[in-house]
Amino acid sequence: MPNRSENKNFLRIFLPIYLLLMFFSYGLYLFLEKYRLLQAEERMMQNDITEQDMSLMDQLGKWPMYAEEAFFFIFIVTAVYLFIRYRKNRRYVNVFLVVNGILFAGIYLISLLLTRLLDMTIGNMYQPMIVPAQFLILLFIYTLFRRRKECQERCVRQFVK
Repeated sequence: MPNRSENKNFLRIFLPIYLLLMFFSYGLYLFLEKYRLLQAEERMMQNDITEQDMSLMDQLGKWPMYAEEAFFFIFIVTAVYLFIRYRKNRRYVNVFLVVNGILFAGIYLISLLLTRLLDMTIGNMYQPMIVPAQFLILLFIYTLFRRRKECQERCVRQFVK
């Protein structure tokens, strides 16, 4: 059972830092993706695309991918850490799952609004969330099965005594 200071550290320090990192990486992805699209439009207006322009566009295409990978990496590292650290007490894992569900739903709704403002396709806006959302669903299913198994084991232990 976690003590009060551990609970305080998780809710006041760990979780806000995690959320800030997630919002920062998502915002960085949006900025880089929008910049890449603007540069592509500008280059397409020119009739003469040089080798240097092609190289620049290739490089600009990699940066949003790095921000997307950072979004996923932060999510996975945090999930693995919490599943290992709190394998006996799933309270923090449950909080993590709920917070991420709210985070992804919030990003989804914000993205709907930002598609109008940034003139980006909805697919580009959601791309960083696709894989983490799938993992979140799998983690949620895993915790449900784990909880069910623990309940069954407790029932069996009661009847065995």
